[in-house]
Amino acid sequence: MKYSVAKQDTAYYIIATVRSDRMTFLSEPTMKVRTFDDEVITLTGTVIGNGSQSAGIVSGNIIIPVTEISSTAQFKVSPKQFESIKSGIAKIRLDMTPMNHERTFKKDKIGKKLYQFYLKAKSQDDNF
Repeated sequence: MKYSVAKQDTAYYIIATVRSDRMTFLSEPTMKVRTFDDEVITLTGTVIGNGSQSAGIVSGNIIIPVTEISSTAQFKVSPKQFESIKSGIAKIRLDMTPMNHERTFKKDKIGKKLYQFYLKAKSQDDNF
């Protein structure tokens, strides 16, 4: 999983990219985030793109095909929601097919980074 923040017009988005052998975002993906303050934030998004990359692994005299799927979606986030995320993300769930991507964190791994990406995107607009 890779996360970043982008600004389009006046709105901010969390861009999520998953690389997997089978998981892709649904046509209308949902991201649920639970902060360490026990606040649940539900974000709806849109799929930006799906792609695949094929390669082969040689094992003895046999070539084993390997396909990696890359799926990217953007989720609209308000500045108030970024302030909530700043306290840290304890759990995140992405609705995907064929199964959901869900991860629980004991320590914040992405909340503060997403907030820093938000501040950077916000300052780029001011420092033009």
